Amino acid sequence: MSAKKFISTLDAIPDANEIQLHVNSPGGEIYEAIAILNALRAHPARVVAVVEGIAASAASFIASGADELQMARNTELMIHDAWGIGYGPAATMRDLADNLDRISNNIASIYAAKAGGTVESWRDAMLAETWYSAEDAVAAGLADSVASPQAPQDAPASDQWRAVLTEARSSADTKDTTAPEGLDRLRVAARKAGHARHRHELIAARHGLTVGS
Repeated sequence: MSAKKFISTLDAIPDANEIQLHVNSPGGEIYEAIAILNALRAHPARVVAVVEGIAASAASFIASGADELQMARNTELMIHDAWGIGYGPAATMRDLADNLDRISNNIASIYAAKAGGTVESWRDAMLAETWYSAEDAVAAGLADSVASPQAPQDAPASDQWRAVLTEARSSADTKDTTAPEGLDRLRVAARKAGHARHRHELIAARHGLTVGS
């Protein structure tokens, strides 16, 4: 996603108190990433970044620059020195190397601001292209926690399913297997619950049967 598109999306939620930024990215162009990071910094909401797969390269300093960084289990974060491609005489190559050092020091300052330490120590880690597991990222100070698994968010739909399934079985007990309203409600609940097993239960319930575990 470009910085322009990201900032446009961010501007559409000006009154949010907290923003959860879910990250799964191998990285991208440095200044695009810095623009995204500064847009998050400027937003009044508290920004909680959650790494869901990988936060590598430029994505790592966007995530580390959030107010809080959570690593989902089994995720990784990777940091490395800035890269560049150039052509020309030796003087041009020297200028490119100097520019890459300057850019890398700038990135290292983001990690230092989050985790402590010096720019020089973070440059050493970047030069080594360091990979961090979720736990390693927390230990290094780049992340704040390893996120705990959360309960499914569709519990209300599951509750609705259980209620209408009970009703269907009750209808079967009274031999009322043709009531369209109850069947429609069952179909809606099954769609919301989103499981093929529920469709099997719907058919079984309408015929007074039970689906085994």
